[in-house]
Amino acid sequence: MIKIEIRKKDKICILDLNGALDLDGAKILKESIERARKESGGKILINFTGVRNVQSTVLQSLVTPIKVVASIGGIVGFFGMSAGVHKMMKSAMFYPIITVYETEEEGLAGFGYSAEKKES
Repeated sequence: MIKIEIRKKDKICILDLNGALDLDGAKILKESIERARKESGGKILINFTGVRNVQSTVLQSLVTPIKVVASIGGIVGFFGMSAGVHKMMKSAMFYPIITVYETEEEGLAGFGYSAEKKES
């Protein structure tokens, strides 16, 4: 089972995933993406650092909520993916609808967030 914590940096929602992303977890993740979309206006980063396993069928169920975010001008970024998750996402042709970052800092910068601006 997956556990998801949602936190915010400015107007960006970060979803921290922890556990196995199975069919039950996909439902929770879809609900979390919808909640984050409403809270952030469409800037969502999903942290895969704590994900141990992803079922390929789960990925297909995430396409629709991610496309909904894109349809309102939002963006979804993933970071912290293992090599296996990267490979699975590539084979599921996810890359045209998401942006992939290595780290949270890269994702935040890609979304226009600057910690220096926030500290000034």
